[in-house]
Amino acid sequence: QLYEGGIRVPLVMRWPGVITPGRLSAAPVSTVDFFPTLLEFSGKPAAAGLTVDGISLAAHIRGGAAPARDAIFWHYPHYHSAGDGGPAGAVRAGDWKLIEYFEYTLANTGRAPELFNLRTDPAETRNLANQEPGRVRELQEKLAAFRTATRAQMPTLNPAYDPSAPAKKRSD
Repeated sequence: QLYEGGIRVPLVMRWPGVITPGRLSAAPVSTVDFFPTLLEFSGKPAAAGLTVDGISLAAHIRGGAAPARDAIFWHYPHYHSAGDGGPAGAVRAGDWKLIEYFEYTLANTGRAPELFNLRTDPAETRNLANQEPGRVRELQEKLAAFRTATRAQMPTLNPAYDPSAPAKKRSD
């Protein structure tokens, strides 16, 4: 799920002689950063024409500054058992995180976007979307640009959907 309890997990690394024991970093990273990091550590370039998501953490792992990044993105265009709002995406930019529910975006149903300031509210108890509509728009634009740049698949509306029809039971 896209709340911090689902995506904010510790990353623990150990590499004697490279990573200082006991060192802590608050830098947000994502699993898409692993590939470019491993490429840099190996000294091997990515294959020609390959688009590499993420950024290398190699310098930071060696004790350097946290990598500069504009935002981190998550994209879940499908229903799944861990998500309680349906297909959704999220972006974290600095202290701010926006969760966008695609049913709302595509059909104006379901849950409206949620905006949280993770510095002042890491438990995401105060949705600030109504108080910060400009920031919501800005972060939605970042999400849309990310989806366009990565050619992310978006869900589409089912033209045959009838909300008044009885739900069919699975027979497995």
